[in-house]
Amino acid sequence: MTFTRSMSRTREKSTNTGYEEGDSNVALGVRWNQRVQELQKFKQEHGHFRVPGNVEAYKALCFWMNNNQHHYSKLQKGEKSSRLTSERISQLAAIGFDFNERCSKHSGSGPHLDNVRWNQMVQELQKFKEEHGHFKVPADVEAYKTLYSWVTNNQSHYNRLQKGEKSPRLTSERISKLTEIGFDFNQRGG
Repeated sequence: MTFTRSMSRTREKSTNTGYEEGDSNVALGVRWNQRVQELQKFKQEHGHFRVPGNVEAYKALCFWMNNNQHHYSKLQKGEKSSRLTSERISQLAAIGFDFNERCSKHSGSGPHLDNVRWNQMVQELQKFKEEHGHFKVPADVEAYKTLYSWVTNNQSHYNRLQKGEKSPRLTSERISKLTEIGFDFNQRGG
């Protein structure tokens, strides 16, 4: 491979990630702010920062996120990072970014499908309540094993939040949705 072709590929890849060799500091600052806004928008829409790296529209954001996590890790080890300044760390922290939460690499998943599946489970739970008059999903009935697991998983995440721990899966919107249908996070299965 020639040097020119190699530089072209590097420039192409870096353009997709928001970094390009030879850019001025102003342009890098603009690109940085664009990525932060993309990340913040993603979080608002999906309730987490698990950007799906396997979805073409999010590949560049995932790469950017992982790159910043790498630079943050270097700083934590006492190494220098020219890209990740204390101001940028503060900017990411201000939107709730978790430097340990990685992009999602799973095929067939991702934030949209995660939300769709979660909403389907809420519907199943509502149907269960309509049929049985309560939310005590039995653990030992084969037809309800998935629903029981989902309910106990949400209760577990809720309990974590009550203890002050983080729970990226159970957002305030999801808590509200379950509360609106009368779900009791402390009630155990039947």
